[in-house]
Amino acid sequence: MNRCLLFIHLIIILCSCSKLPEPVRIALNAAGGNRRELEKVIGYYSRDPADSMKLGAAYFLIGNMPGKFYYEGELLDAYSQYVKLISADQGRNKIILDSISGIYGPMSVSRLEIKEDLKELKAEFLINNIDMAFKVWQEQPWGKDISFEQFCEYILPYRVGNERPEYDRAMIFRQYEHLLDKVLSPTCTSVAACSAVNDELIRNGWLQTSELSSFPDFTVNDLLENRKGSCHEMVGLTIYIMRALGIPVASDFTPQWGNRSLGHEWNVVLDKNGRNEVFMGVNSNPGVKHLFDYKKPSVIYRKTYARQTQSLALKKRKNIEVPPFFGDQFMINVSEEYHNNHEIIMSLERGNTKGNRYAYICVFNNIDWVPVSWGKILHNEVKFTKLSGNIVYLPSYYIQGKVIPAGAPFKIAPDGNT
Repeated sequence: MNRCLLFIHLIIILCSCSKLPEPVRIALNAAGGNRRELEKVIGYYSRDPADSMKLGAAYFLIGNMPGKFYYEGELLDAYSQYVKLISADQGRNKIILDSISGIYGPMSVSRLEIKEDLKELKAEFLINNIDMAFKVWQEQPWGKDISFEQFCEYILPYRVGNERPEYDRAMIFRQYEHLLDKVLSPTCTSVAACSAVNDELIRNGWLQTSELSSFPDFTVNDLLENRKGSCHEMVGLTIYIMRALGIPVASDFTPQWGNRSLGHEWNVVLDKNGRNEVFMGVNSNPGVKHLFDYKKPSVIYRKTYARQTQSLALKKRKNIEVPPFFGDQFMINVSEEYHNNHEIIMSLERGNTKGNRYAYICVFNNIDWVPVSWGKILHNEVKFTKLSGNIVYLPSYYIQGKVIPAGAPFKIAPDGNT
């Protein structure tokens, strides 16, 4: 009897799998011993036709899970003490860091263990996240303005970067839902809700420091407890809290400013018209100017949960070397939302074109030229798109880990001429 039931169960699974979207089938095949956990999620939402949208959300999460990972290891646990002790006193920070480094060695992700989401995440974690994400989406008054596709990118994801997955939406919702009391009404917008919550995050304060840049991304619990870091950590904390309340928020960034060193990351909130309004979590609200009046972003990207099929990471062949930045398959160029876009078609210097399929556009960081966008080479020409004006660029190749000029630097004037 048991064998008969097992056989029937196997037949049901095989029949169900034959209807799965291709990305989900690929993900399940790569999940190894954790496949059963992911199938539990699919089975859970397959029982009731009323859960068809939740099933679609499960497909979205699982189908885009390949390539997502986090770090584990005793070294990471040891350095978590440094995160708790770090302060505005730079001298004290160095003493603490030297002490921990002397015992455990320097922090390096190469010394940590990589854990793949596909092979680690349990059904209960994913189901709890999906159910709570749907609850806040459907119950908040601005939810009616958010499509299912927008929901999947701006509210549903259970992670922000490569942090250990510890996202407890229900706990964060209970902790912060009172912040919406003053603005919540049938006509409340996502932007008004975002500002109300961010006001409190600003009041709670933040220790601005770049000393944690060599660490893997912090968990939501780390951020809630320590409230320290650079713009990257500020953005992460904001996303976690906003999404737990059903507020559609994402992360935009420029890998390199066009007129100075470094890059920057900030938040956007999706408004009722489907536009993204800029704000800086724990710093400034939507509608407030955010740096762009004196700093010029070169190319602007948005982090996504979905794998971007047009990304260089997925378009290139495996044996083709590209700058590490373009190995990220979870980002999309959104420069057109920020500035007038210019398109440049240019001939490349001969001699280095052999074997190069792609060329890159670089901006200067006061020391080196940094690749920020790419184009495919065709007949010794390349087309670069979505470039901002009034910035100096350098066309280049990327050969054996080095940026090699492919032409003279040029500047795009406001009228589009070079």
